[in-house]
Amino acid sequence: MTRISLQEVRRKNAEADRQIDVEIERQRRERIDAHKARMVAAMEAEAARVRLTHADIIGAQHVRTVTGWHRVVRVNGKSVSVDTGYSWVDRIPFEKVLEVNK
Repeated sequence: MTRISLQEVRRKNAEADRQIDVEIERQRRERIDAHKARMVAAMEAEAARVRLTHADIIGAQHVRTVTGWHRVVRVNGKSVSVDTGYSWVDRIPFEKVLEVNK
């Protein structure tokens, strides 16, 4: 039976630890690269999105933003006022409106 010295065991463990650290770093970089790719795709989609104008929003009953659908109270020059369910209205700039329902 061959005996392995304590020094040899420590050397093998240190090598295994280095390999694990390399793999963890590779996976971290892979996740970061995937996140960057998703962010670039989202920015490109936002840049390509058709912007709605005052004429597009006139007569709309509801508008959709990233937070959901809102009932239109009035259309202003550069924004649309929407019902909040409270005693006030929120103003949403036209560039934040994603879709209208007339």
